[in-house]
Amino acid sequence: MTTHKINLQSADLTFSGSRLQALGNMTRSVQNVLVNMDISADSVGLDQMIQALKNSSENKDLKKAPSLPLKGSIRFKAEQINIGRFSNRSGGV
Repeated sequence: MTTHKINLQSADLTFSGSRLQALGNMTRSVQNVLVNMDISADSVGLDQMIQALKNSSENKDLKKAPSLPLKGSIRFKAEQINIGRFSNRSGGV
């Protein structure tokens, strides 16, 4: 069985004006994709994240690509979460 592994030591990303940092690994085999990832953010807008996920699932080009089950853990930590006009700053959610 052929597997492909990606080790992500550090990736700095920006999503809707929020800074995110990711680290972890992904292993792809014939049967599935196994993920073990930590993602942290200074703040995150849940409305924007939900909309981005909806838009990506509606993208017709992505539906042409073969899909594999995704298994594993993605741990997400944010200093601030924004939902609509509400905001929660708890130092880690």
